[in-house]
Amino acid sequence: MAIHWNLSGIKDHETLCWERRTQAQLDAEGKGETLESLVSRMTFFGSDWSFPDKGSPLENLAETAKEAYVERMNPVTKVIVTATMAVDLGRITEESYVEFYTRVACIERVNGAFLRQVG
Repeated sequence: MAIHWNLSGIKDHETLCWERRTQAQLDAEGKGETLESLVSRMTFFGSDWSFPDKGSPLENLAETAKEAYVERMNPVTKVIVTATMAVDLGRITEESYVEFYTRVACIERVNGAFLRQVG
């Protein structure tokens, strides 16, 4: 079964649902990480971080003038998208969010939290 999702109905989805990091931000964090090290860090599903894939050569050319960055879906957003399949509720709306929450809470009570961080 394929999963299709659309975040455009969420207010501020570009900053709320996605994370971006530049090398300057990583340097300021002081952990010695690089953009390449984030992209090469593997999880069960592969790397969470990636260099953005632009649609056209013109977009790629425009990006060379800007500072490079990597991006990933916010882990909370990723869990919510995945949980819609687990609880068999394809949309979260103002009318269905309580049902969604209730179903997720029941599954987490039995199986443990959907969102876990190791390390």
